[in-house]
Amino acid sequence: MVKTLRGLGIVIIVMAVILGIVSGYAYAPEPLRSYEDKEFLWSIAIMWWAGGIVSSILIFAFAHLLDYIEDMSRRLYEIENTTRKIHLEVKEP
Repeated sequence: MVKTLRGLGIVIIVMAVILGIVSGYAYAPEPLRSYEDKEFLWSIAIMWWAGGIVSSILIFAFAHLLDYIEDMSRRLYEIENTTRKIHLEVKEP
């Protein structure tokens, strides 16, 4: 689950960069003369990039949180097994 979320965060960053570039060119105003180049709208691109960065940071944070929870769960399972072994050893004699 943690690896999937980290991969999803990376995919979101890559897609935000690509969509920011495409949208910057797609929504730019048409030039007045045919020999002029179409401009790039930085505002649209920066909105896509900022949204992608914020979304991926939240997903990475959630993945990190789940990693900590899995680690705590594994440690508690080990403590439980150890206490059961000790309890059985004390009960037998």
